[in-house]
Formats: sequence, structure tokens, C-alpha cells
Amino acid sequence: MQGLIRMVLMGLLLVLVMPAWADEPPSQVPATDEPKEPGLAAQIGTKLARGLTNFGFGWVEIPKQIYLVGRDRGWLAGTFRGPAEGLGMFGARTIAGMYEIFSFPVPLPPHYQPLMQPEFVWQPDPAWPVRSASATVDAATESPQPATP
Repeated sequence: MQGLIRMVLMGLLLVLVMPAWADEPPSQVPATDEPKEPGLAAQIGTKLARGLTNFGFGWVEIPKQIYLVGRDRGWLAGTFRGPAEGLGMFGARTIAGMYEIFSFPVPLPPHYQPLMQPEFVWQPDPAWPVRSASATVDAATESPQPATP
């Protein structure tokens, strides 16, 4: 009996997957260079997903800010100021996420734009300069120039 059920399920799976293998004719719509704005349903879904993500992962701001402050201002500042900035960003991101969850069908701000930048906690923050590893090594190995009289 189990063998029959397995065979039926495998056959059903093959029948459902088969249209994905079919070649589709090329689109008759001419290609444009302008990026298309996502549809209304996609914008609403993105706002809801962004709200759920920011509400659930707002706490990640605490270690993120410890790292960013420590990287840019030194380990001592990262140790003491980083958690304070992280707690502030944690509160802001969590409240913004809650707002987006409750208001996801309403286009506020206009066009369902994010309340915070970066949009998600794991994205790089545009306010912080991004250092490359080679720039850090170059600055560390650069020898001081002697003063000329």
C-alpha cells in the first residue's frame, strides 16, 4: 500500500513539474531600459515582510553598533558607547517594524518606502563609511614622512 502511495505521489510531482521544463516563446513586449516599479501587491508584501523582519530582528542592532562604533572610534568607545547606540537603534527599529506591521496596507510613507535606512538590519548603513581591508592595511603600513626644513 505504501509503495502505491509513493508511486502516485511521484507521478503527481512529475506532472506538476513538467510545465516548468517547457520552452516559453520570447516575450512580444519590447524591452525597455527603465526599471519597472513593483506592483501594488508586491509593495504591500514588501512592507509587511520588512515590518516583521525589523520587529523580530531589531535586537541585532546592539552587536552591530558595538562593532561599528568599535571599528570607527576604537575598542574603548565600542565597549561603552556601542551598546548605548545599539539599544537606541534597537528601540527605533523595533518600533518602526511594529508600525509597518500594523500599517502595511496603507501607503504611508508614500509608495511604501521604508521608515529607516538601511531597510534591514543586515544591510550596510549609508551613514557609516565602508572601509576596505586594503585601505586599512595601507594606512597601518604607511611610514611617516620626515619633516623637511
